[in-house]
Amino acid sequence: MKDADGIVKIACIHCMRMYTKSKTVATTQLHRHLQSCTNYLKAKADKPKDGLLQTQLAFGSSSVDPTACPSLYVRKFDMEKMKESMAHWIMMHEHPFSIVEEDRFNMMQRRGMPEWREMTRNTAKTYCINVYESEKKKLKSLLKNINKISLTTDCWKSKNQKIEYMVITGHWIDESWQLQKRVLNFVHIPPPRRGPKIANVIWRCLEDWSIESKICTISVDNASANDVAIDNLKIYDGLSEIKNIVDVIRDSVEYVRRSDARLKIFSEIVKQLNLPDKKLVDDCRTRWNSTYKMLAIAIKFKDVFPRFADREPHYDICPSAEDWTKVEKVFSVLELFWTATHIISGSDYPTSNLFFNEVSRVKVLLDKKTLENDTFIRDMVVRMKSKFDKYWGDTNLLMSIAAVMDPRLESIQPQKSELDLYLEENCYIFEQDKKDGKDFDVLDWWRVHALKYKILSIMARDLLAIPITTVASEATFSAGSRVIDKYHASLTSNTVQVLMCRGDWLRKRFGVKKKSLSDKKA
Repeated sequence: MKDADGIVKIACIHCMRMYTKSKTVATTQLHRHLQSCTNYLKAKADKPKDGLLQTQLAFGSSSVDPTACPSLYVRKFDMEKMKESMAHWIMMHEHPFSIVEEDRFNMMQRRGMPEWREMTRNTAKTYCINVYESEKKKLKSLLKNINKISLTTDCWKSKNQKIEYMVITGHWIDESWQLQKRVLNFVHIPPPRRGPKIANVIWRCLEDWSIESKICTISVDNASANDVAIDNLKIYDGLSEIKNIVDVIRDSVEYVRRSDARLKIFSEIVKQLNLPDKKLVDDCRTRWNSTYKMLAIAIKFKDVFPRFADREPHYDICPSAEDWTKVEKVFSVLELFWTATHIISGSDYPTSNLFFNEVSRVKVLLDKKTLENDTFIRDMVVRMKSKFDKYWGDTNLLMSIAAVMDPRLESIQPQKSELDLYLEENCYIFEQDKKDGKDFDVLDWWRVHALKYKILSIMARDLLAIPITTVASEATFSAGSRVIDKYHASLTSNTVQVLMCRGDWLRKRFGVKKKSLSDKKA
């Protein structure tokens, strides 16, 4: 710039001090000024080692309103925070460490952040371990304030590593009456896998997390008598009654799905009959639930198969009308079992008070079906009820006590202790909620009444956190070989534990559900 006399002046961008421009374009005077410029020295001290001094505009966190424009703020690029976010991304979605070395990944990062610096897989691994250790300390501190914790365990053998793992999951209800679950350990169990060795692994987990004195219950894989009972009832006494018919339906579904031309003919008939546009699904013979799903869809298309047989001369295994009648009768019974087990073994891990309610519904149905005039269905249900009564007699007492913690199931007693005041409280009227389409939340009810029932609310918090099945631990292995795929097969068991545990914690923190293998393929 020029002053009033036309002399060219130079201003320091940090303190705005003015200097006369040298005719020889020398910069010695300017460098000398920077060595004493307070503003410059302060900015230089604040400059991150691996970042740039220049600030940038960035968007703030998004508003609750998705249509609102987020605010802008001034920020500096921080490579350390980016590395931490990268570690979160790898563990949440089970990516291999080598993904950070891929050319296209780094090109994408630099497109949005020119300051991005490439890193090695070892650096990614180190950051993942550091994040795990940091978050483990926070979770361990949180568990100190929890009164009782229930555990579920399950074992699984990796096809890629050819070794066996045990997952231990903790369940509790926090101070805000929210049901919580976290994977605490994902450990390798050397062969042979026997009771004492499993007990030792569980005990080391309790010591590691300092929760030895906080355990309420431990549910181990395939040890719930009532889960086995319901599975046996459905598979052996239900589907076995129509095994030959199920085989015919299975072969029919496979025949249609095997050819695109047949699928096209089948779809045309579906449209002609104005039936719902659903796809036929295959089943796995060793999994009753997949057979149930196959039948559920096939029944909807029972009128399609005969018409398909008319147009397809080589299709000679069409189920008869009598076959479909028998399938529908058995299906009507199995449907309630499906609903009950879906609630009990759901992905959201329901509170233990629901166990009594669902088992009671099954019992009422079986009692009703034993009075059926149809000998086919009556004889089948009688055998089912016999097994049901046998297993129901072995029900864990804590499950029955947990049911009492549901105010909808309370009874009235004539005494006046805190327990009796609870029992004398008017039975919760939930018919109106049903009409309004609302679901009763037992945890929210206890949250509201915690001050009124100070002792009982503590009991309720411990009992309602008891997992009904080991489905929470089994869910860690739900994707099969994807848990330890070819990218993770060479990892040590300690590194696998870091990825599995911290990945579970991050998904819970950000509300992200782990996708199944079928979701990935879709």
